[in-house]
Amino acid sequence: MTKKIYLNIEGIGNEVIEIFSKTTTSEFRTFLCNVADYMDDTNLILKLYKHDGTLIPISTEIEPNTAEEPYKLVFRKTKQPQFESCSSNSNLIINNEDEDRLNINPRIIQSSSKLVKTPCPAKNKVENIEMIYRHNIERPTFDKEIADHLKKPTFDIWQWKENGMISLLEHMFIELKLLDHFNINFDTLDNFLHCCKLCYNKNPFHNFIHCFCVTQMMYGIIHITNLVNILTPREKLILMLSCIGHDLDHPGCNNAYQINAKTDLALLYNDQSPLENHHCAVFFYILKRPETNVLESLSKEEYAEVRKGIIQCILATDMAKHSTLVGQFKDMTENFDFKNEEHRTMLLLMLIKSADISNEVRPTRVAEPWVDNLLEEFFMQHDKEIIEGLPESAMMDRKKVKKSTTQSSFIAYVMIPIFEAMAKVLPNMDDNVIQPIRTSLAYYKNLEV
Repeated sequence: MTKKIYLNIEGIGNEVIEIFSKTTTSEFRTFLCNVADYMDDTNLILKLYKHDGTLIPISTEIEPNTAEEPYKLVFRKTKQPQFESCSSNSNLIINNEDEDRLNINPRIIQSSSKLVKTPCPAKNKVENIEMIYRHNIERPTFDKEIADHLKKPTFDIWQWKENGMISLLEHMFIELKLLDHFNINFDTLDNFLHCCKLCYNKNPFHNFIHCFCVTQMMYGIIHITNLVNILTPREKLILMLSCIGHDLDHPGCNNAYQINAKTDLALLYNDQSPLENHHCAVFFYILKRPETNVLESLSKEEYAEVRKGIIQCILATDMAKHSTLVGQFKDMTENFDFKNEEHRTMLLLMLIKSADISNEVRPTRVAEPWVDNLLEEFFMQHDKEIIEGLPESAMMDRKKVKKSTTQSSFIAYVMIPIFEAMAKVLPNMDDNVIQPIRTSLAYYKNLEV
C-alpha cells in the first residue's frame, strides 16, 4: 500500500513522492533529503509544514495531501553553541542565535572550513563551490511543439524552472550538433551547465534565468535568420558558450560602481570592463575542472581560437562599448561580406550584444517583469551608493526614475538601432524581431500618457 505526498521544497520547488506502508520514519527522513539531493546527517534539521503553516512531525503517519496544498519542506542546519567568557565570573553564556538557512541545491555542498582565498576573485568563486558530479545522465527529450517553440523569440521562459532550463540548454547543444562535432561528453555538458548555474548570484536581474534568456534568444535568432546554416560549428559554439557565461558571478552592481568603490575587480582589471573581465575569468576557471571542461577534446589551436572568440564576445557586452561597436558594424552593413573574417567576427559581437538586451523582443507579459527586476537591481545599487558615500547614479534613483520613460528611451535609442542594423545583413528580422520591439515601444509610450 502506498500514498502520494506533495511537497514544496524550499529553494527547489514542487516535488511529489510515494511512500510505502513498510517505510520507517528513518527511511522517510533520508528519502526527504534525497529528494533535495542533500546528504542526510545529524547536523540537518528538517521541518515540515502544512499548507496553513502548522508544523507537523517527520513521520510515515503523515496524511496524504494534494498538489494544490503541498506540504512545505524546509532544511536548516544546527547552530553550534558559541561560548563567551563572562568578565564577572567563570559562567559560560550560550549565544542562541537563529539557525542559519541552508543553501539547498541539488549540486552544491559548501563548507566554510574549506574556503579558498586567493588574490583572484574568479578563482575563489569557482574553487569554493564543491559539486556532486553526476554520471550516465539520460539525455533530455522534448515533444516537437516545445522544440519548435524554443527556436522562436516568443518562447515563454516563465513556464520553466531552472533545472528545466538546463535540460533545454542541453537540447540546444544537441540540436546544433555541437556535442558530436566537438566530441563533448554529455555528462560533462550537464555538469558544466550546473556549475555555471551555481556561479550565478541571486540578483533580481543578472541571474541564471537571464543567462538562459540570452542563450535562448541567441538560439532563436540564428534559426529564424538561417544563420544556423551559415555559421561554422566553431562560431555556433562560441556564441552559445558566450551567452551562458556572459554574466557569471555578477555582483548586482555595475562597472561604474566597481570603479567608484575601488572594488577588488576594479583594481584587478585597472577599471577596464571589470565585470566583463571577471565573467570571462570565472568561465575559464570552470573549464579548468576536468568534470566541467566542455572544451577538453579541442586541439590546442582550436581551443585558442574558441577562447579568443568567447573573450571577444563577453567583453563586447560592456555597454560602455555599445555605441562604438554598433557604429563600426553599421559601417560594414552596406558591403557586408560573409567571406570576410572581420565582418563575421563583428556579426558575432552584434549577435551576443543584441541577445543580451533582447527582452523586449518577447511578448509584453514575458518581457515586462524583467524591466521591474532590472529597476530593482538599479535601485539597490543607488541605495548602496548613498550609504557608502559614492557618486550617485542618477538613472538608478528610485525617487526619480519612471519606468515608462526609461524603457521607452532604451528601446528607441539602444535596442532599435542595433536590431535595424542587423536586419540589413540578416533576413526575417522585421516580422520576428523588429516589429515586436516597436510594439513594446508603443506600449511604454502609452504608459507615459
